[in-house]
Amino acid sequence: MKTAGSAGGRPRDAGATAKVLAVTQRLLDERGAAALRIDDVARASGVAKTTIYRRWPSLTALIVAAMEAALGPRPLPDTGDPEADLMALLEVVFDSVARAPFARALPLISVELLQQPELARQYRTRVIDPARDHGIRLVRAGIAQGLFRAGTDPALVVDTVIAPLIYRPVVLHEQVSPAQARAIAELVLRSVRAGSLERTRPVIAPGGDVPGP
Repeated sequence: MKTAGSAGGRPRDAGATAKVLAVTQRLLDERGAAALRIDDVARASGVAKTTIYRRWPSLTALIVAAMEAALGPRPLPDTGDPEADLMALLEVVFDSVARAPFARALPLISVELLQQPELARQYRTRVIDPARDHGIRLVRAGIAQGLFRAGTDPALVVDTVIAPLIYRPVVLHEQVSPAQARAIAELVLRSVRAGSLERTRPVIAPGGDVPGP
């Protein structure tokens, strides 16, 4: 089983690193990314700014490192069963986000990413892409094994599964439950399974009646 681990070199002071990351996570939860300042992190953690900058060359790097650390190691399922692995991957991602210290601030942070291109780039590279790319590989494997229809767009499948998990909390301010997340994934996968050309809308009979089964 593969793992999406943290990037970066070995910390010079593991104790100081842990303090800074914990404080950054707390401040992200309280204020979001836009209002976060290195001075605030240094003051709250008791770690000098010079020490912080030696480990993270910018505020952006610190924010991404704090978010990555909060999500923790994310095992990337790879058992040879693409559909089962996709469902397991969804559960891994959902669980890591749900237990993040700044989980309630994620909707605000998601909006702020649109306004900070460099933060968005680093966040995508280190936090989003490892799991997303693995999901795309799994869909491709499913196509190669004949589980999913030829012509299926792997990236579209993965993004369609993930999109509601972002849309509902950010736009509707409603949380997605694990059961709802799984139902969304199952609906998407069912639509691309080989041999499944189910009708997606009812055929309206003359006169406006919907024919029965």
